[in-house]
Amino acid sequence: MENLAKIGIDFWGIVLYMINYGLILIVLSYFLYPKLRSFISERKATIKKNLEDAEILRKKLEDYTKKSELEKDKLIHEVNEQRALAKAELKEAKQELLVEMEEKRGKMLTEARAIIGEQKKLIVAEAEKDVISLIKSVMLDILSDGVPEEVIEKSIKKSWQSNKSKL
Repeated sequence: MENLAKIGIDFWGIVLYMINYGLILIVLSYFLYPKLRSFISERKATIKKNLEDAEILRKKLEDYTKKSELEKDKLIHEVNEQRALAKAELKEAKQELLVEMEEKRGKMLTEARAIIGEQKKLIVAEAEKDVISLIKSVMLDILSDGVPEEVIEKSIKKSWQSNKSKL
C-alpha cells in the first residue's frame, strides 16, 4: 500500500471508486440493461421479420417473373401459330382466287370464241349472200337473153358450195 501512496493513489479512494463502480453497475443492470436487452431483442426480431418478408417477396417476385416469362412465351407461340395459320389461309385463298380467275378467264375466252364464231358465221353468211347476189346480177346481165333466173341462181349456189372450201 505504501507503494500506492508513493505514487499518489489513496487506498480508500480506490475502494470508493470500486463501490461507485459497483453501484453504477447495479443501477445500470437493474434499470438500463433490461431495457437495452429488450430493445435489442425487439430490433433483432424486427430485422429478422423484415429479412423473412424480403425473402418471401423475393420468392414471389421470382415466381411472378417466371410466370410472366412463361405467359410471354406462350403468347408468342400462340401469335406465331395464328400468324402461320393466317398465312396458310391467305395462301389457300390466293390459290382459290387464282383457280377461280383462271376458270372465269377460260369461260370468258370460250364465250368470246363462241361469240366470235357466231359473228364470223353471220359475216360470212352476209358476205356470201352479197357475193351471190352480185354474181347473180352480173350473170343475169351477161346471160339475160336465154337462161332463166332460177337456173342461174341454182348454178351459182352449186358453184359457190363446191368452191367455198378454197377460200
